[in-house]
Amino acid sequence: MKPRTPLNELRIFVAVAERCSFVDAARDLNSSPSVVTRTIAALEERLGVRLLTRSTRTVFVTPEGETYLERCRDILGRLDAADAEVGASVEPRGELRLSAPISFGRRQIAPICAEFRKLYPEVSIRLTLTDQSNDLMATGADLALRVGLPREGDFVTRRVLRARRAICASPSYFQHHGEPKNPADLERHDGIVICRDNEPIDRWMFEVDGRMESFRIPVALSSNSGEVVEQWALDGAGIALKSLWDVEQFLEGGQLVECLRDYSREDADMFLIYPERRGLPSRVRAFIDFLDERLQQLEGRFARL
Repeated sequence: MKPRTPLNELRIFVAVAERCSFVDAARDLNSSPSVVTRTIAALEERLGVRLLTRSTRTVFVTPEGETYLERCRDILGRLDAADAEVGASVEPRGELRLSAPISFGRRQIAPICAEFRKLYPEVSIRLTLTDQSNDLMATGADLALRVGLPREGDFVTRRVLRARRAICASPSYFQHHGEPKNPADLERHDGIVICRDNEPIDRWMFEVDGRMESFRIPVALSSNSGEVVEQWALDGAGIALKSLWDVEQFLEGGQLVECLRDYSREDADMFLIYPERRGLPSRVRAFIDFLDERLQQLEGRFARL
């Protein structure tokens, strides 16, 4: 009979499979790449099957590895649930890893993290800011905040903030160019647009006669940075489509003016996403509750705009 696999080997395998990297998995586990590599080699030898394939830049899970990974997640999930149930009353402590969009994270989430630590000083927080949403857990995050629902992956997902998008420009721009009266008027204006996958998003969606339609805006300036797009709008370079959580302060202060408010647009709702688990560490549960409270206050401010 084959010897049983130690639980620590299962955790190491899951970490490597999810991170697609021996180095990143070792860092997350506070171990060394050599130890992680030897552990995976010993596990594969014991099982008599290849679980992972390596290339020069990444690690891939084999079909056999996918089957084993699913079982390992189930086993470790049950164990984590048992630990969480027993330790539910334990004071939150340890590292919390959080991922958020760059602008939203800098303006809204960073202050929330600092405030949370005043309540729970035994919790350390690693906040990663990224606008890349194709691999939500690539950073090894416990929680991820994203605009819109993820398109793939087995995640627990729930909306934590409702927010609309605003078509806006500086007062000086509208003084020189006039305001568009309907979405079709955008064709006569200078568009400041965000890039996704190296392509400028030059079509904006509006509700017209009960259905959503796209309208093209000529691209004067484009960038993959939302903050650059915002600054261009403040500088009077054109019209931008921005989330309220990006431009709230500028609309209130009069540096930006909103137009086309009578036409509904796609929302910029924020979703909280995390891996499906039967039990969450107390630090994660505490932060989720704290985040909910703070974002509800933020949503209340948006309702007044």
